Amino acid sequence: MGVGLLLAHACSNSEKKFMSYNLKGLTGLVVSDHDSNRRMLFNILKVLGIKEPQIAQDVVSGFRMFREAKFDFVLSEIKDGRNDVVALADFIRKDERSPNPMTPIISTVGPATKHYVEAARNAGVNEMIMAPYTVSDIGQMIAYVMTEASKRQQIKTAKYTGPDRRRAQNPAFTGPFRREGDELLRQSVERVQSMQAQAQAQAAQQAAPPKQPEWVSDGESQDLTKMLLENYLKHHEIVFSKLKFAQEATKHSLDHIRQT
Repeated sequence: MGVGLLLAHACSNSEKKFMSYNLKGLTGLVVSDHDSNRRMLFNILKVLGIKEPQIAQDVVSGFRMFREAKFDFVLSEIKDGRNDVVALADFIRKDERSPNPMTPIISTVGPATKHYVEAARNAGVNEMIMAPYTVSDIGQMIAYVMTEASKRQQIKTAKYTGPDRRRAQNPAFTGPFRREGDELLRQSVERVQSMQAQAQAQAAQQAAPPKQPEWVSDGESQDLTKMLLENYLKHHEIVFSKLKFAQEATKHSLDHIRQT
């Protein structure tokens, strides 16, 4: 999804829910080695009102910028499980030079990198947004990780620092939702269920046997045969009359020539 389409989503009536959150004044760091993704995420944060979002082209420079300034959240992506948000989260959560190991980390993930989600979760990534996403999706997620309820779910032990990982999400689960921030989960569940329903409908349509032709009844068949035969005889009667007329005209012409 291009930047223009994402910005168009921000202006639609159905995508204005994030506007109820006050994100102005927050500081964010975008880390991505993909130029187009980096520029797109930067523009999204600008649209959301983030104060002067900073960008880094790789994990090393991103962690250096993280140490040198104060950021309210970090936005990165899952790419290969090594030089992406997984490595960045390891630095932020575990490195002794990290100024704030509890800083919220949000990651985007595409269909080709879903198998790295567990590694990102174990590294301490707070939340992940599945592509394709909208400006509103990112805005709501930033607003959520900044809530007190989200911050209370952070854990710091000798072996792990980051969000509480005991939050298994079952796409088949439809409620009841009881915790703060569950609106995001409900929307994600509904989106997954809609995609699954569409895929099942397409598969059923492709697997359905071809429709058998509907044959007419015996009575209808006899009527149709009779009608065709009548049309056939009528056509031949017309042809015969034209031939007879041509024959008489020819005979008349020959007689006239003989007399002349």
